[in-house]
Amino acid sequence: MRIRDATESDLEAMYTVVHMVAEEGSRRQHIREWVDAGRAIVALIDEVVVGYAVIEYIFFSNGFILMLMVDKANKGKV
Repeated sequence: MRIRDATESDLEAMYTVVHMVAEEGSRRQHIREWVDAGRAIVALIDEVVVGYAVIEYIFFSNGFILMLMVDKANKGKV
């Protein structure tokens, strides 16, 4: 497994991690905003995005995981 900053090229894969995100425009917009702001990271297995997290620095300038999403097939691996 590898973890790295999310990029715009990861967006489609991130949308499909959780089925409901693939269908909801507002959730897609939030994900895009987090990626654009540099607040999203992705987890990859064999170079395939299997999950993502959003990190905010809102707690005394320390990183706080705002959201963590993992696809069903890889829960417990990430």
